[in-house]
Amino acid sequence: MSHAQPVATVEEFFADSPCSSSSSSVGNRIAAFFRGHVGRDGKLTVPIACVTSGGTTVPLERNCVRFIDNFSAGTRGAMSTEQFLKAGYAVIFLTRTGSIQPFTQDLPLTETVPLLQSLLSLNSSSSSSYSLQEPAAGRVAAILQKVQEVQHSHKLLTLPFTTIFEYLQYLRAIGCAAAPFGQQVVFYLAAAVSDFYVPWSQLVEHKIQSSDGPLVLQLHKVPKMLYSLRHEWAPKCMVVSFKLETDESILVKKAAGALDKYHVHAVVANLLHTRKDRVLVIQRPGEDAAAAAGSSSSSGVEVLEVLRPPQEPHIEKQLVGRIVALHTRFQQQQQVS
Repeated sequence: MSHAQPVATVEEFFADSPCSSSSSSVGNRIAAFFRGHVGRDGKLTVPIACVTSGGTTVPLERNCVRFIDNFSAGTRGAMSTEQFLKAGYAVIFLTRTGSIQPFTQDLPLTETVPLLQSLLSLNSSSSSSYSLQEPAAGRVAAILQKVQEVQHSHKLLTLPFTTIFEYLQYLRAIGCAAAPFGQQVVFYLAAAVSDFYVPWSQLVEHKIQSSDGPLVLQLHKVPKMLYSLRHEWAPKCMVVSFKLETDESILVKKAAGALDKYHVHAVVANLLHTRKDRVLVIQRPGEDAAAAAGSSSSSGVEVLEVLRPPQEPHIEKQLVGRIVALHTRFQQQQQVS
């Protein structure tokens, strides 16, 4: 396996990235969202969570036909967004186009036509009139009610992305917009972000032709934006990163590395095959005294195990509950200091 090329700086990455055609409108929407939740005292009336979700793509051509993708359906980000909303947060949901969205988990997991057939029934009096079948009617009504409540309160801003370039441009825009509000904002970075990419300046314009023979890719490392987010874009906001591994023996060590290297406030660490039932929330000792009773110490960090209760279908309620508690404590500490 070939080694990746030297890492570009953050500035070099953005200078070489294509400017998204929607970047201006996205920036305006982000600014308007924050303004909509600012009180007369200039502070936010509700805490805001930026939840990132889904995988980023790495284009192999500028007019992209082929790309490298990252494993992520966006389930954790979507379900965590629901839990943040339930906890009273407003949420900026930075989501991969086509990934799982909030409030859709109660729908059957099936293809579109069978799904519609399971939800709708043709009325006998009309060949073009349909009605919701029971018990689907109750589930759909409950989903629509939740969506309507969120829409009326203007507490959810959904920003879709596809490529690594779009994702990082939008994350930077959110970070800079969040900076004035400091500790009232938490970044919950659940997206699966590409570690390697092909710089835009090195991409061919049109589809790579298979008739040209074998394809050799020279991938560059994506510069780590966690440090920039934590120290430059939004230095007073709380940042929670994620670490997914397949080897438990290195999980805590790798997560602890993010605490030391990027100075994030907490890392959600999980294993690929148990991520739906068990996660670890890892932080520096003393970061949250309230969590100490339920945590253990390993490699100089506090490790809190979060388990999915047997009666619960998902773990996100417990996970987000822990992050909300950490964020509440973080805000209190910042106010005192």
